[in-house]
Amino acid sequence: MASSETVVFIAGSYVDAASAKYDFRAVRDSYYETNALEEFDCAVLGRQDTGKVKIFRKFERSTLHGGLVGPGWGLATGLAVALFPAAAIGTNFLVGTPGGHGGVSAFAGQVAAGVGRKDLLATGAMFDSAQAGLIAAATEAIAPLVRSAMNGVDEVLIVEALIDTDELARNIREAYREAIAQSPR
Repeated sequence: MASSETVVFIAGSYVDAASAKYDFRAVRDSYYETNALEEFDCAVLGRQDTGKVKIFRKFERSTLHGGLVGPGWGLATGLAVALFPAAAIGTNFLVGTPGGHGGVSAFAGQVAAGVGRKDLLATGAMFDSAQAGLIAAATEAIAPLVRSAMNGVDEVLIVEALIDTDELARNIREAYREAIAQSPR
């Protein structure tokens, strides 16, 4: 029997990366102020001078969302990679391996499936004209606090997703296996 968890994604677009990074700090600080252990993670995206999207910052707890273990595997980063696959390059999301991408793709695909096509397209469209963005993944209980910390946001989209945690855990384990198999010995 599959177990599922409702995750609230709060995505915001910004005119510049500095504003997104400022709100990122505010969201992260709210974690420390409330001691909301294992309740949310977030990622800042931004456009580089080349126009390509990069993940600038991530805040992830190692056991976030249903006991899923693994630093670098936050659901906010998963949604960012689902929207912009090349954004994972240069982050520890790919664990530094040239061939370790199948599990990462499956992980991002699982997050995207939970979000749904319509909401995924709407989120991507919101980021098309933005210079930067902030994506947070939170439990239903903490989502209002996370949203209230995002003061410099230009546009916000809030999406509830039902995530199959068993499948997600399998995808994480597979990505780790790939990373270990691909790593130089």
